[in-house]
Amino acid sequence: MEIKKAPGDHVVFSATYRIDPNFEPDDGKRERVNISIQTSLVKQADRRAKAAGVTRSAFIAQALREKLQRGL
Repeated sequence: MEIKKAPGDHVVFSATYRIDPNFEPDDGKRERVNISIQTSLVKQADRRAKAAGVTRSAFIAQALREKLQRGL
């Protein structure tokens, strides 16, 4: 991203974006799943989710998304 500025203007931020070729847009559909996870992992996830201001489901979904993007 290139930001053009006039004399006297200041750049506030710049950003770099990476396009994931396997990106699938969110179709809004959700599916309930039942999984077994070690209790200590659930507690860690809950603490991180709370700190990030998201739900447990959103936190776990994002972690799974990131893992899938990196490859197994």
